[in-house]
Amino acid sequence: MEDLKEIYERISFLRQKGIKMKEMAEQAGISPSVLSAIYSTVLPAYLKNTEKGENEDEALNNALVWVNNVSKKKLLGSLANLKNSLFAMEIIPKSPSENKINPFLTQLENNMQETLNRISYFSGIYLSYSISSGSHSLKIEPYLITPAETGCYAEVGHNNAYGVTHWGVVMMNGMNHLYLTVNFQF
Repeated sequence: MEDLKEIYERISFLRQKGIKMKEMAEQAGISPSVLSAIYSTVLPAYLKNTEKGENEDEALNNALVWVNNVSKKKLLGSLANLKNSLFAMEIIPKSPSENKINPFLTQLENNMQETLNRISYFSGIYLSYSISSGSHSLKIEPYLITPAETGCYAEVGHNNAYGVTHWGVVMMNGMNHLYLTVNFQF
């Protein structure tokens, strides 16, 4: 009866790794509805009953009353095959499918590609005018916008009024919005 606990833990592990109940049932040669009933109803009830102090045979009988498509004789007769087939299943890491990719990162990548296509029109040196927070005077700070040497992204360089240069990336959203992200260190 220790096999029941091992089977429950193995099914839980396989499900966490993304393997579907249908695939496990095909591997074991049993109906998916039967495997699902065993996993979701019989085994949890059996484990709870044994924790309460019932003997294993009584705990299994009381767990099987909750389902009508699993018999005790058939379950006990197929335990060895079920356990062997579940432990024989290989866990192959799945690459994310197209619809599971993070849509935010996909949009960022698309915007960066559009930025690279247009940045040559906007490359150059720009001046930023602002009021200084330290004194009541006007600050003039230059910005340099250019494609990066690797050609993978657009780069911005910023020289602040205090002589410190910061580098970052440029991203465009259409023709009217330009986003500058620089690495400020204080």
